Amino acid sequence: MQKIIVFLFLSTYCIAQSLGISFGFSTSNSIFGDVFYLKDKSSFHFGYSSEINNATGKEVSEQKSNYGRTTNGRGNYFSSFDFGYGYNIYSNIRMNVEISFASRKYYTNYIDGRFTGGGYHMITEEKYELGIGGFVGYNINNFDLFIGYNSVRKVGLGLRYIFKMGY
Repeated sequence: MQKIIVFLFLSTYCIAQSLGISFGFSTSNSIFGDVFYLKDKSSFHFGYSSEINNATGKEVSEQKSNYGRTTNGRGNYFSSFDFGYGYNIYSNIRMNVEISFASRKYYTNYIDGRFTGGGYHMITEEKYELGIGGFVGYNINNFDLFIGYNSVRKVGLGLRYIFKMGY
C-alpha cells in the first residue's frame, strides 16, 4: 500500500509540472528553437540554432579535377546548441540566460552546372565559438513573447508555448 501511495504522489508531482517549446528569429538571419521544462518559477532550456546562408548546392570536402573552379562568392554560417535557465521575476515576466556552443563554417561557392543549384560549395575553415545571451519575456496565458540578445545570434525575437499539465 505504501508503494502505491508513493507512486501516486510522484506521478501527481511529475504531471503537475510544465513543458514547453519556443521558436524565434534573429538579426543574424538565423532561426532558433528549444524545448524547456518548468518547475515552480524556474525553467531549464535545451535548444538549437541555425543560420540561413547562401552556400550553393552540395557541400563537398574535396575539389576534384573535373569540378568547376570559377568562384561565385564566399561566406560563413553557424549552428549551435543552446542551454538556458529562466526565472519568473514577476507573475508574467520571465528572465532567461543562455550559453551557446557554436560551430561556424567558412565556405567558397563554385559554379558547376552538374550540381543542383548550379554549383557546389566547399568548407575552407571551421571555428568553434562560445556565446552567451539573455532574454526577457512577457507571459499571456500559456504564451510568452520574448526578445533578447545572444553574442552568436545577435538580437532575437520569439514566441514560447507552455503546455500546462495537471491543472
